Amino acid sequence: MNKLLCILLVLFGATSCLKNKEINLSDTRWHTQYKYEGFSFFAEKELVLNKNNTCYEFGNIDTVYGNWVFEDKRLKVDFENKTIIRAIVVHRDSLSGYRLSATKVSGEWNAKRK
Repeated sequence: MNKLLCILLVLFGATSCLKNKEINLSDTRWHTQYKYEGFSFFAEKELVLNKNNTCYEFGNIDTVYGNWVFEDKRLKVDFENKTIIRAIVVHRDSLSGYRLSATKVSGEWNAKRK
């Protein structure tokens, strides 16, 4: 019983420390999925967040460039083609939010760190 209690206390302490750690998205790669309203499938792309707050996203057809900002566990990405992504940190290895296209079509968006 005492061993179990000690193990639980150690695990609780470790997860508390992880929650308080600074999350750094600089120089990271993400596998993203998004689905616009009215579509029945998810599209997949790769998102790269560079150290200098520039970024690019590429898929099967194109590559788009933009800028990103991360504050208060919220990611804002603005691409040159006017597409935007707004997301929150779910875990340091996953993000969730929405994507708004240049034509103002919106949809759900999520990402996992590669």
